[in-house]
Amino acid sequence: MKDLLEDLEMLFLLSFIDAPPSYVMTWLKNRGIGYKFSSERIEERIREDERTGTKEGIRSVLEETIKSLEFKLETFSNRVDNISEVYTITLLVAPVMLYAVGLFQPETVKVSLWVLLLLNGLLLVLFRDLHPRVFKLKTNSSSILGSIALSVVLSFIFLKIENLRVSLVAQILTSLPFAVSALRRWRRMESELRENHTILLKALTEPFHLFRAVPPGLLTAETYFGISRSLRLTLYLSSFWGIEEKSALLFTYEKIYNFYKKTTRKGFLNAAMNLLTIFLLGFASAIVKNILKTLPLDAMQQWVTIGDKSELFWTIDVYVMLASILYALGLSIISLGSLEMAPFWIPLVSTALLLGEVLGERLLVYG
Repeated sequence: MKDLLEDLEMLFLLSFIDAPPSYVMTWLKNRGIGYKFSSERIEERIREDERTGTKEGIRSVLEETIKSLEFKLETFSNRVDNISEVYTITLLVAPVMLYAVGLFQPETVKVSLWVLLLLNGLLLVLFRDLHPRVFKLKTNSSSILGSIALSVVLSFIFLKIENLRVSLVAQILTSLPFAVSALRRWRRMESELRENHTILLKALTEPFHLFRAVPPGLLTAETYFGISRSLRLTLYLSSFWGIEEKSALLFTYEKIYNFYKKTTRKGFLNAAMNLLTIFLLGFASAIVKNILKTLPLDAMQQWVTIGDKSELFWTIDVYVMLASILYALGLSIISLGSLEMAPFWIPLVSTALLLGEVLGERLLVYG
């Protein structure tokens, strides 16, 4: 992915280095590092500071940008709870209620379940970028979509030739390698943010030249995060020009990083708790199917028109399988604010569904 520094990242660079803004921007361009600002107002502040030889305007905008970032993260933190509630209603409560009328109005149930799936797909589109870009992990979106598509295709094949349980097992096994890869990416991402703090401490406390504490190659290397790239380039350029207000630079990064950790921790905890909801979906679906299997439908035919049970069961199984994928995508948004961690959640969601399916069936068999 090509480097592209945005408001917060560029303001870090321009605020804490003694070099003129024009020099920093020229240096970036010469090395193929792109940047852009979201408004003419920011560019005007930079030009004004360039003329006056101060950093007051840039630092003022930096403070405003950090406050905006905190607001966005706080908004994400609050919306996590709302998203969880919506998914509980649309993926669990509403479908289970529809199951009850499945034998009497099968077409209505089919249409309603598809509408619910489309609704949740729309929610994914609306909430897929809740996190600010600065905290996004660099990754290949096509690989994520490819892993999801592979899971869906294989699950459908096994659902067609076997049953839901075998389909879920296939989904778990297929998605495990992608889940491990996603987990490793996330751990490297977290490690990079921690390393940023270590690098800052070493560089800012080094009594001599900072390259004695931090290798220059580490400061110019590719990073997952734009904020990491910005901080390291700030230190690299400061080795030639000097740095202003070291304590302010460290405090600013610690403030953003700690807020990010708090938000991410809440997101992952909330997502993990939502696995109970998907377990209940599998549990309830299994119970409904087994109850319908034991009902004396032949005797009921004289009173009401009964639909085909096998067709209803197929509809339920298809819904459960597709819901597992959508729920994994939703948990990725809840945990990290984007779809980057979807491959990690797919086997966990499938396992929760499988456990619910097995326990729901055994409850009636041994009850």
